[in-house]
Amino acid sequence: MLSLALFVGCPGETGNKDSVPPDDSPGTDDSNTTATDADNDGSPDEEDCAPNDSNIYPEAAEVCDGLDQNCNGQTDEGVRHSYYPDNDADGYGSDGPPQEGCTLPTGYAEQAGDCNDQSAATHPNAPEADCTDPTDYNGDGSSGYTDADQDGVAACEDCDDLNAAIHPSAVETCDGLDNNCDGATDGPDAVDPGTYYTDGDGDGYGADGSSTTSCVQPNGTSALDGDCNDADSTTNPGASEGDCTDPNDYNCDGSTGYADNDGDLYAACADCDDNNPTTYPAAIETCDGADNNCDGAIDEDSAVDARSWYADTDADSYGDPNALTTACNAPSGSIEDSSDCDDGNGDIHPNSPEWCDGLDNNCDGTVDEDSAVDTLRWYADTDADSYGDPSLTTSTCYLPSNYVEDGSDCDDHDATIRPDAIESCDGRDNNCDGTVDEDSALDAPEWYPDADADGYGDPAAAGIPRCTPPSGHVANNDDCDDGNGAVSPRADEFCNTIDDNCDGNTDEDSALDAPTWYADADGDRYGTALDSTRACAEPRGYVGDSSDCDDSNAAISPRADEFCNNIDDNCDGRSDEDSAIDAPTWYSDSDGDNYGDPNRGSPACSQPGGTVGNAEDCDDSSATIHPGAAEYCDGIDSDCNGTNDDDSALNAATWYEDSDNDGSGNLSRSRSACSQPIGSVANSSDCDDTNSAVKPGATETCNSIDDNCDGIIDPNSSSGAPTWYLDSDQDGYGDRSRSSIACSAPAQYVADNSDCNDSNTGINPSASEVCDSSNTDEDCDGSADNQDSSATGTRAYYADADLDGYASPSNSLLLCDASTSYPSSSVGTDCNDNSNTVYPGAAESCNSIDDDCDG
Repeated sequence: MLSLALFVGCPGETGNKDSVPPDDSPGTDDSNTTATDADNDGSPDEEDCAPNDSNIYPEAAEVCDGLDQNCNGQTDEGVRHSYYPDNDADGYGSDGPPQEGCTLPTGYAEQAGDCNDQSAATHPNAPEADCTDPTDYNGDGSSGYTDADQDGVAACEDCDDLNAAIHPSAVETCDGLDNNCDGATDGPDAVDPGTYYTDGDGDGYGADGSSTTSCVQPNGTSALDGDCNDADSTTNPGASEGDCTDPNDYNCDGSTGYADNDGDLYAACADCDDNNPTTYPAAIETCDGADNNCDGAIDEDSAVDARSWYADTDADSYGDPNALTTACNAPSGSIEDSSDCDDGNGDIHPNSPEWCDGLDNNCDGTVDEDSAVDTLRWYADTDADSYGDPSLTTSTCYLPSNYVEDGSDCDDHDATIRPDAIESCDGRDNNCDGTVDEDSALDAPEWYPDADADGYGDPAAAGIPRCTPPSGHVANNDDCDDGNGAVSPRADEFCNTIDDNCDGNTDEDSALDAPTWYADADGDRYGTALDSTRACAEPRGYVGDSSDCDDSNAAISPRADEFCNNIDDNCDGRSDEDSAIDAPTWYSDSDGDNYGDPNRGSPACSQPGGTVGNAEDCDDSSATIHPGAAEYCDGIDSDCNGTNDDDSALNAATWYEDSDNDGSGNLSRSRSACSQPIGSVANSSDCDDTNSAVKPGATETCNSIDDNCDGIIDPNSSSGAPTWYLDSDQDGYGDRSRSSIACSAPAQYVADNSDCNDSNTGINPSASEVCDSSNTDEDCDGSADNQDSSATGTRAYYADADLDGYASPSNSLLLCDASTSYPSSSVGTDCNDNSNTVYPGAAESCNSIDDDCDG
């Protein structure tokens, strides 16, 4: 900043020695006057554009800081930096026209070269993505992405990048290929597998419900199901049934030659009752009146459900557990109960009541229990005072330990509390009579009336004996005035003509509110603290104030005005304070520019350091801000004219008209201003200010317009540019592995990418497939010598659907070569190609079918 200081001397004052006016008296020679250099920078003040700043002089080197260091009238010439628009804030700007300046503006970068200034991920130092991303992030013209078969899957993720039908998301089929790149050929996820059934016994038939699907038949399986016992090879749909005594269904047809009318798995010839399913030789005998096991005996004692019977000698309906008999029916004198503990006494059994008689009357294993019908009630005596707790009782045949017959104790945890105890004042019912601390208690004290409730009783009243104080009574009778609560032996004495503390005296000098009085020799009603006394009333020649600093001068006192006279007029311990009524006002000059802060003025008898007598500075924190200072674009009113950032500011920016409001300005229409004018921008990079779609950073499209103002029209990177494919053999079909993106087709490139051999004009999607020994895919459909009638040179092949070695005479396809499903080139002789048991030469059986196809 350029600072100029103007020093004006008053008549009669001595000024700066360098500013003494020349002597015009006769005989004086002024030719030897020495030029002044106030800032000692080697340049005389008259040549120095900033004589008080040693960094600014004609020979100084220019620095980019908004100042004219070399006094040539220009600012920052030759030292400005170039900054480039950085719309995506990635540290690299576009190659458009730069903005010159000393400091990096917001939205700009020091380095150009960004090939896509709308994406922070794209710039010269950006890392390329992996092979799955076709974007050129660092602008070097290449990326790691390849997809030869154009199936949308990058080569690094495709297990066969030359076959578009093979990729990770393809559908797996039973074709001998790993279609979905999972590492498995014809895997379990194939969509067209065969169904096979587990054949555990190897009899050629699998079990129902045990199927699996697979492209290849697994070991231990069969294509046929229906085996009803897959653990027995003699049992399957093709087996023969056994004889009538064999209950097994060998041919799985749901029936056997076995006769069993009652379904108990015993043939009629071996069953003693073939109409009763619970009767057969191996049956278990039960008590049911039948010969269950066919042994000729009914309801034997060994029957599985034979019951236990116990002797009841004393006929009390309870049996002896030691006299057991097992039988289907009850023996004489026996019952099913076995709970009698004495079968010789009819009064002793489980249902008998218990008595205190030394016997186990109810057979529960104990004698004289507490539940006996003739027990006595006892009371717990915890404190052993011979009186029991009425709430803690027990009933037993005999007196328990720590119990008594009496239950009248009201506190069984304290032996001093019982019905025969003496009552005392202790908050307890000592004698269990239902009352506490009666007036008759032996230790009841006397209480005295306290009419004024000051804690001191009336000495003229009689005392009342009670355990607790009656309302309005206290334990003492020391009050001298029981009608005044403020008067008592513990009260403080006050200046009130009353004996407050009952000591027989009133208004003593020691009274709590007795004031202090101070001698007033000069009669100004302000006393000196050096002479004082205490009393309820003011003594003669004394006052209540002690703040007089000169008690010999009535003009000096705390109420006097302060003057600039070196005297402490108002007794505040200071003289000539800033508050003196004749003190002038001085203004702070914090920045030393000889202009004061109008908001920081204060009166003082003497000028304080760092202050001046004027209040013209608008910012006293900066020496470069004051009336007459240079104005800059910094949000500051540097010259104190009331306006910030005038358009004439030395560092006012240049703004360019943006007619189409696209954020890019017109270089030919500009103006200077500190703040951005409406409809203007800081850059001049628009190449067409009438079209908002045309500006630096715009997306380039195929439209014959330089959309992004980079000087290039319709580059290959234009959005929407189509992909073209090299057609080396000029057959109109391109090679999908050799492509180029451009607005217009490059030479020898076409839009089609379906050629599977771009070096042979006879091979392309429109060519005819030929059955040849070279096994060539002429029509580019993914298979050579197509297995259909479209190929040239095909012949008829006949199907063998049931794989019995004999082809069908009616099911054929035109193919180049035989296949598994169509293996024969001769007319077949199979009369039923859906059954592998029917073919020429098969064994004929009685089944209404021409098994051997002989007609």
